[in-house]
Amino acid sequence: VTCRLENVHGSQEETARLDILAAPLITTQLSKTEETVSGKDVTLRVVVRGSPRPEAQWFYNDTPVAPENTAYDEEKSEYQLLIKEATVGANEGTYRVVLKNDLGESESTPCTLTVLEPVKLTKIGPATDAVDLKVGEAFEISFDVDGKEAPKVQLTKDGKEVKLTSVEGTRHVYTIADVKPQDQGVYKLTAKNKTSSEESTITLNVTGK
Repeated sequence: VTCRLENVHGSQEETARLDILAAPLITTQLSKTEETVSGKDVTLRVVVRGSPRPEAQWFYNDTPVAPENTAYDEEKSEYQLLIKEATVGANEGTYRVVLKNDLGESESTPCTLTVLEPVKLTKIGPATDAVDLKVGEAFEISFDVDGKEAPKVQLTKDGKEVKLTSVEGTRHVYTIADVKPQDQGVYKLTAKNKTSSEESTITLNVTGK
């Protein structure tokens, strides 16, 4: 603020700094939900106004977060929390931030972070990718399928979808009690989610009448 005084004898000017004090006010909230892929970094952001500049304390599942991975962008008035190489066990959960100065405090809405994991396809049986059976023998395909979000699993024979015999937890099983010549072909199990896709192929050869 500048004040200028003038009269016939001259003039004088004085300038003073005017600071308007204000309690913290969140102008851009945390996202209610965030997703990241396991092993990748993710940054949570909140924009806050206040004078003097508020101090921020981040919380993960109500436990205070150490300040090493926090930052402040002065140009944007943006408070940031960097989560490095996120994992389900260490980082998935609820985050919030509390901002304080001498005039008051403000708390953000919570943000739920989901850490997605790629598909993991583990073949339990058969032991080889090609199976030779005689008519009347039993044939079984068994896989464990894991991932987050839960993968969509499809089994096909020669490109046409066939129904799995059973699904219990991560175990996916397809069984033929006694094979026939028409069961011969290429069986492919495909599992996919938002982050990745995996597949495995087994060839069944049937001999005899």
